[in-house]
Amino acid sequence: MDTADNYFSILGIAVSMDISDEELRQSYLKCSRETHPDLNTADSREKARLSTALLNTAYQTLKNPISRAKYILTLRGQDINLPIEKNVLTASIELNMEIEDALQTADTQKIEALKYQIQAKINQIIDGIVKHLAMNAPEENILAAKKIAEVKYFLRTQEKLSTFAP
Repeated sequence: MDTADNYFSILGIAVSMDISDEELRQSYLKCSRETHPDLNTADSREKARLSTALLNTAYQTLKNPISRAKYILTLRGQDINLPIEKNVLTASIELNMEIEDALQTADTQKIEALKYQIQAKINQIIDGIVKHLAMNAPEENILAAKKIAEVKYFLRTQEKLSTFAP
């Protein structure tokens, strides 16, 4: 992929995980004003519509830390579809069994504790991804890709718990 035409350059920001939500939003709004179809002449409206669609895709991709990390790894040529480590899979299965028990007994205290535990784990994994990506070395990119595979399991588990209503 030509890095001159990547989502970061479209939004006028550096390729980095260290982007605040507000910085990203402000860049998006600025670019949106520049490419909005209604603000362009009839001759350039179609081009503006395409630019707006690309801008929206860039913003949606980069505003989520996991999709941003995947995108950075893709820019670096790293395969992001790595298998999950066996110990992570085992921990995930054990956590899901614990969740099932808590849901079956409607133990709201245990469910709330599990929600907190899972969110803390997700935050820890994302911090690891950020650290690996900051190194910008091939072996660190592989570790970041493995962390992305890991966080998927915990995000699914978190979603499962979010459906519980006491």
